[in-house]
Amino acid sequence: MESYELNLMSGMIDILNRSLENPILSKEQYQERLEDLRQFEKDTDFMLVNSPNCPIDLPSIVKILKSQTTNVKECDNIEDVIKFANQKDMLVYTDIDGVNMSITYTDGIIAKIEIDSALISIKKICNIPYKINKSGTYIVQGKVTVVESDKIKFLVHNVIKDDSINHKDDLNEAKSLWFDTVPNWLVASLESRNHQSVIDYIYECASDEELCCKGV
Repeated sequence: MESYELNLMSGMIDILNRSLENPILSKEQYQERLEDLRQFEKDTDFMLVNSPNCPIDLPSIVKILKSQTTNVKECDNIEDVIKFANQKDMLVYTDIDGVNMSITYTDGIIAKIEIDSALISIKKICNIPYKINKSGTYIVQGKVTVVESDKIKFLVHNVIKDDSINHKDDLNEAKSLWFDTVPNWLVASLESRNHQSVIDYIYECASDEELCCKGV
């Protein structure tokens, strides 16, 4: 599926969902657009969780977690970052302000959602795929935050495949499956002299996307 198709699908869903809350379409118009969306989803073999056609009972798969506070040591010196990398490739990404969420897919179908707040309506999140082209267990982790036009989105910062973590290709693969990701950059071990410029670049990307960034 192309990006313009995803944007078109998102727009169709937004109109239909807004019409349920505040009728902006007649019953006939609503049914016609609902059928157009259903055909579009069939043609592209792709569906978002907030689609009115989504067959899953969302409350049944959502688990509210207790928020946990993690003490993170602040890094004031780029040399500390280089030491931490220990001559290995390092994925640098933004720690954005938002609610932690983890989504588990089993053989390509969404099976479980774990989120740190009961105040977030999953149906209000506009960019979660209902199914993905993956077998086995596939877990995406990230944060729910408000982005442009006051939309609520899920931004991925980590992927776990069959209980193994491999940061190197995670976020590129997540993008290929139409997940939105946090601003990130893979720093090669031989480019340690460029670590500071990469960190600066990540901050700039977060600022450009109007994300509230707590750190990297």
